[in-house]
Amino acid sequence: MKRLYILIIFPILLPFATVAQSVGIIPSPQHVEFQSGFYLLPQDGTPVVRERQIDTFPVDTNADQGYVLEIHSDGIVIQAISETGLFYGRQSVKQLLRHFRQEAGPAQVRVPCMRVVDYPKLKYRGWMDDISRGPIVNMDFLKRMIVTMSEYKMNFFNLYTEHVFKLPEYPDLAPTDGLTASEIKELEDFAAQYHIEFFGNQQCLAHAEKTFRIPFYQDMADTKANWNPGSEKTYDFLKYELETVAKAYTSSFFNIDCDETEALGTGKAREYVDKNGGAARVYAQHVQKMYDILKPLGKRVMMWGDIAAKDSAITAQLPEDMLMIVWSYAPSDSYVNMIEPFVKQGFEFMVAPGMSMWSTVFPSY
Repeated sequence: MKRLYILIIFPILLPFATVAQSVGIIPSPQHVEFQSGFYLLPQDGTPVVRERQIDTFPVDTNADQGYVLEIHSDGIVIQAISETGLFYGRQSVKQLLRHFRQEAGPAQVRVPCMRVVDYPKLKYRGWMDDISRGPIVNMDFLKRMIVTMSEYKMNFFNLYTEHVFKLPEYPDLAPTDGLTASEIKELEDFAAQYHIEFFGNQQCLAHAEKTFRIPFYQDMADTKANWNPGSEKTYDFLKYELETVAKAYTSSFFNIDCDETEALGTGKAREYVDKNGGAARVYAQHVQKMYDILKPLGKRVMMWGDIAAKDSAITAQLPEDMLMIVWSYAPSDSYVNMIEPFVKQGFEFMVAPGMSMWSTVFPSY
């Protein structure tokens, strides 16, 4: 009976996918039902749009971000239970009209009457921009990114940060165009208009090459890239840095990164790591220390899962409410084996698709 159900459901789903793509709404809406007739866009290009806040939504999945869009011959109606849903409905109207303008060319734009019911399958959908390598993007560019992201109905933004946040007590660390707390506040306020949340981010174990090039910080280094977990100076500095950066962000989500630390304990920290149970144990202890700094600030601590997934001895020692981020450089038909270690131990997780753009002429998706 189960097999019969699967065979039946695919022919039902595929027409909806085709229809959804044909109306130009991105991401493709969950359900599109065409109806008879057309809406003729006025010659001045300004549609008649009415908005209604409703009490209930047709489905439970992320209903607060869902909307119902109805195209009638006399105008367009957007319905949602929240301002966020109405905002996403407006974005879909813009996309839909742009799509049919392109189809119509110089002729009058005719939009088929239809009913769209749309909601995101994933509660959080966002973008992380690495601003720690090369020039730091300016505020105007970041704001343009936010506007563009909102058109794709993304709802969080994350700036990957190594050495680029300006710390009042360490003015030699960040470049002159580094981020400040006041700029983060400005970006948060701007993004909120587009229903985008700014997640916090501060790398705090690896990728510290640019920091360690400055002589003052070199006695806190294990290797040329990793902080030394055997040095009290390391934790004095990281506590100040994490608290300073975390307090600049309103969002409860904060990414401590801690990725690509394979060389941990191969430099100045070798003796400390050997005496304290090995690299896996020391790694987990370091994450716990970062967690203990951030938790009193009300943060939901996130981290990349590449190191933890390799060793159950690590995941067994991590706080249960850590939010794991799963990613890979290599293309694969399945990434289940990367996610399973976290699922088995009850961790919540996010997945991070991406593009490799180094050493290539064209990005590798």
